[in-house]
Amino acid sequence: MLSQKVKGIKSKWSFVKNLDIYAKPITMTYRGKEKFRSKFGGFISLAILVFIVLIFAYRLRVMINRTNS
Repeated sequence: MLSQKVKGIKSKWSFVKNLDIYAKPITMTYRGKEKFRSKFGGFISLAILVFIVLIFAYRLRVMINRTNS
């Protein structure tokens, strides 16, 4: 039971880590991967993506309503 919860938490963090667009390339491979991805980098990447989508949605709404701000 506990091991399933731990696996579920790890899979959620692995999703966030895979979002890390600022991952540093490694000259050698680390655990078979060319880039080292972190939870913090994934979180920052996700926050930036959400921010860009919100700005885009706002500007699209302004353009559709034909208002200036």
